[in-house]
Order: sequence, then structure tokens, then C-alpha cells
Amino acid sequence: MTQRTTLAAYRRPILASFIAVISALFACSNGNDNEPPTFNGVGNYVANASTIKASGDTLLITLQRLENFFATKPGLLVRIKASTKTVIDTIQLNFYNPGSSVLSNGKLYVSSQKYNEDYSINLAKSGVEVVNLATGIPEILATGTQLRGGANGIALDKANQILYVSVYEYYGSAPVKSINLSSKSVGTALPDIADSFAGLVFDDDSKKLFIADAGSLKIYNTIDKVTTPVTQSPTTLPPSSLAITNSLLLNFTSNYETGELRWMALNSTSLLADALFFHQDSKVSVAEGNIFILERAPVGNLSCISPDVSVKKQKRLEADNPYDVAVIGNKGYIALYDANYVQVFDVSTCVLGEKIDF
Repeated sequence: MTQRTTLAAYRRPILASFIAVISALFACSNGNDNEPPTFNGVGNYVANASTIKASGDTLLITLQRLENFFATKPGLLVRIKASTKTVIDTIQLNFYNPGSSVLSNGKLYVSSQKYNEDYSINLAKSGVEVVNLATGIPEILATGTQLRGGANGIALDKANQILYVSVYEYYGSAPVKSINLSSKSVGTALPDIADSFAGLVFDDDSKKLFIADAGSLKIYNTIDKVTTPVTQSPTTLPPSSLAITNSLLLNFTSNYETGELRWMALNSTSLLADALFFHQDSKVSVAEGNIFILERAPVGNLSCISPDVSVKKQKRLEADNPYDVAVIGNKGYIALYDANYVQVFDVSTCVLGEKIDF
């Protein structure tokens, strides 16, 4: 069994126990792929939140629809009006198993990567699409066939309208390719990047793309087209997620036994020795300049990190699989992979509040 299979299977005990109480979930009906999605039954299809973004007063939540842990239906985009806690609508996406999203200028870019049962990639049902929030219509930007792999993480160069995609081909091979949003053309793989599966993030000011590549960090300068490795201690754990805020690159590292949050200045090429310590299965997330750590199995925790990365406030969640955070004003909203609600919390105090049901 490859490492990718192990990582994909890591959360199965959590999901299995959750499926045992499936009546607490919403489900999608069992007809053809293009039927309108429904939430009013029990059955075999489980919808899991993978990303959440905020556009004005609207929460944008992408959902995977899984049966026995495999995506068997196209993904969904649920729009919720945060102030009234009501669902606006549900949009069926083109591709299966959405995993990453980027919001810009009234458009939500979504990447999807559908696995076959042998964990190879289903190219026809993987790819990148964009949803125009004004019309609610999803449009395909590139298929898995065009990318020659599944669409994993994405990062947007807003000024040049270039979307960078981590393209998962097979275990150990995940090059980064660009999509020109004007022409929808797919570029060749960026130089000196072997395995970007753990993530990538773009800095609009410096025009640099930061990439977690095969256990190390690298910087791709989009102006001179050169990739530079980041200097780090030999004891630094491999990167597992990246984020940018306050002129800092945040790098959550993990060896699947322990986890550390590390950081460096965006104009530097050296990772600092400082670290905050967390559970190994965690993710760093930034929303409206606020830093959060989402700790997942075996317990779900929300950690609110100070802007200087020196203080953390932590709250235990009722659900064990937080996946992403959005912020509107002083309220934060957590998307949970195994729950049919959004958890609200106070950004300044990290105190949990109400829930918004789908």
C-alpha cells in the first residue's frame, strides 16, 4: 500500500463511526450524476465539507459526495447566507471530490481529484473549474486529461490571471502546472518541482509561488522563472500545508507522529528555527489575516494564533475533522469534514458559538 493510500485511509475510522450514525447526516439521492442534489434522505452517499470561503455575507462550502470513502457523485457547492443562517442554494459541480478552492473577484476556483478504487486518478472526472457567483454556473477550465493528472492544491496569481495547480500523477509525482484563465491553456510543468502534493500558495506582492515539494520548501519566482530551495534545519519535519499572512510564510510540518508550525519572512529563503507544536494531523489556515490551526484526528481542536505567531488559544470541537476556516467580521466559520453543519466562533477570543445547519 502506498503512502497516498495510507493518508487517504487515515481518517476512515472517524468516518466509519460517523457513518454508523448516518441519520445525523444529509445524503444525496442515488440516481444519475446530473440529477439535482438532495439532502432529505439517509442512504449511502455522504457529503463532506472540504473547503469554505466567504464572499460578503455568503459562505461558500464545497462538498465531496462519497460512498465507502470514494467519490461517486460530482461535488457540490453550498451557498449559505451567514447573517440569517439559511441555505441560499446548492450547485452541482462538474468534477468529483473537490479538495481546494480559491476566491477572487466574484469567482470561486475549485480543483478536484477523483480516485479510482486502486487509487489511480480518474482523469475524466478530475480537473479545475470556476463558478461565477453572479450566475451560479460552473465552467470547466481544464480537465484531468488536459492536466495529465488530478487537480490537487491551487494558487492564484490575480494580477496575471494565472492559476497554478498541483497535478497529482501518481505517488511521488505531482508537478505544478499553470492555467491561463483567459485562454484556458495549460502550461508545462514548472522547473525543479517533483512532488507538490502537500500544497502551494502565491504571494501577490513578491510574485512568488511557495511550494511544499517532496519534503522540502521551494520558491518559484514567476518573473525570472527560477525555482530556489528554502534553507531549513535537517531536523525540520516535512511540510504538509502552507499559508501566507502578515509578510510571513506559514509552514505546518508533520512526520505523521508529531506536528509543528514554522514560519519565515516572505523575502527570506531560510525557515526560522522557532516552532509551535500541535497534533501531527493538522492544517494551517489563514482567513482575513487571521491565523488558525485545525487539529484533526484523534480529537478536533481549533487554535487561534496571534499575528506574531507567539500565542495560541485552543478550543475543543465537538466534531473531529475540521477542514477549513472562513471569516466574516469578527465571526469565524469552520467547515467540518464529517458534520452537516458549520461551527461558528468568535475570532478574537476563539470561543465557540452557534452552529449553522446545511
